[in-house]
Amino acid sequence: MKSKDIVLNCLSRALKTDADSIPLNARLETQLNIDSTEIIGVLVDLEKALSIKLDDTCFSQLSDVSSLIALVDNRLSQAQEA
Repeated sequence: MKSKDIVLNCLSRALKTDADSIPLNARLETQLNIDSTEIIGVLVDLEKALSIKLDDTCFSQLSDVSSLIALVDNRLSQAQEA
């Protein structure tokens, strides 16, 4: 499963919606109405699913779904290099 699919699945569980209905350009806070507590839960789910570490400070880098996917891809590539 691609990281994009895993991110969308984690978001869909948090939002209680279908992953296919989440646009990649959707803004996390304003369009998806995800608050900071919910995004932390999504980050924890992603850490578990992908065996990576996403610290809380990365939240400030996230604006939309695409930025979350990019962050996960970046962490996955760093983990493979280590």
